[in-house]
Amino acid sequence: MPERKCYIESMTVRSLLLNLVVAASLCGVPAIAAAQPSSDDLLDRLAQPGAPFRTIALEQKALAHLAAGDRDAAVEALRAILDSPQATPGLRQRATQMMVTLGEDPRAT
Repeated sequence: MPERKCYIESMTVRSLLLNLVVAASLCGVPAIAAAQPSSDDLLDRLAQPGAPFRTIALEQKALAHLAAGDRDAAVEALRAILDSPQATPGLRQRATQMMVTLGEDPRAT
């Protein structure tokens, strides 16, 4: 069986995070950190309840968890997306597709 390249390797998480941080600052969200935070720290802060880009950050967290081999944490982030009223239809569809790919029932709680 040929080796499959992980989706997360084909994208730069850092550039996605930078775009989220810039967008957050343009929307009036306070600075995320004074020092250079790690990608995990940025995603954790952006994924807080009430944050304007929460669901997008949760999707990125799920991808990062999958890249790190932490399937359970990825499923948890995907379930949080599906439970969020702020998730767009497109994001819900991607989260559902990832859940099915991971062998999880997206409707289960």
